[in-house]
Amino acid sequence: MHHAWPELSDLFLAAVLGVTPASAVQRPTTESAGHGPAVGGYGGIGARVGPVGSMVGVFTVSRGGVVLGERLTLGGAFVSVAPRHAFGTPMRGTTGRIYTTSMLYLGLELGWVAFRRGRVEIGPQSLLGVGLACVVRLRGRGDDCVERLPLYVAEPSGFVRVDLTPARAKSSGRRAMIRVEFDAGYRFVRHRPWPSGNDVRLAAPYLGANLDFGWFPATAARRRG
Repeated sequence: MHHAWPELSDLFLAAVLGVTPASAVQRPTTESAGHGPAVGGYGGIGARVGPVGSMVGVFTVSRGGVVLGERLTLGGAFVSVAPRHAFGTPMRGTTGRIYTTSMLYLGLELGWVAFRRGRVEIGPQSLLGVGLACVVRLRGRGDDCVERLPLYVAEPSGFVRVDLTPARAKSSGRRAMIRVEFDAGYRFVRHRPWPSGNDVRLAAPYLGANLDFGWFPATAARRRG
C-alpha cells in the first residue's frame, strides 16, 4: 500500500497542476551519457563481381568484426573466387587446353562512417591481407592448379550502408542489426612473376554487396530509435 502513494501523487500533479511527475522524466543512463563502452558486433556474407585474369569472376565474401564508438568498424574478411565461378573468354594453351584463374585471400578490414543520415551511412573502407592465386586447368571431372602464387592484397573502397532493422527490435540496451552494404573499390595485388611467364592480371576494380547481422552499441540504438 505504501508503494502506491508515489504513483497517486504523480497522477495528481499531472492531472491537477499540469506538472510532469519526476518518475516520468527520462534520465540519461551511463551508456547514453558516453561513460560506458560503446561496442557492438556484426557478421555477414556477400558477393563481388570483377575481373580476374582474362575473365570476370563472382567472388564470395565472409566477414565479421566489431563496431567501436558507432563509427569505426574493425574486423576481418575472407574473399574467394572459384575457377568455375567466372564467365567470359578463358585462357587457351598451345595444346587447346582451357585455363582460368582462382583466388582466395583473407585480411583485416577497417571502415569509418563519415556521413550518416537516418538509416543510411557512407564512408571509406580498406582491406589488407594475404592469399593465393592459381592458374587452373579445367577438366571434366576435376580441375588442376598448374601454377600457384602467394600474394599480398590491398583494397581501398567506399561503401553505402542501409539499416534494415525494425525500430522495435531492441534487447538488453543494444539493438539487433540487419543492414545491407554496397561497396565499390580496387584490388591492388603484389606478387612475384608467374613461373610460366604468363601475364595473368589479378589487380582490378570490383563492385560488391554484403548482408550483415549483429547489434549496435547502446548509444547508437537510442539515437536511431
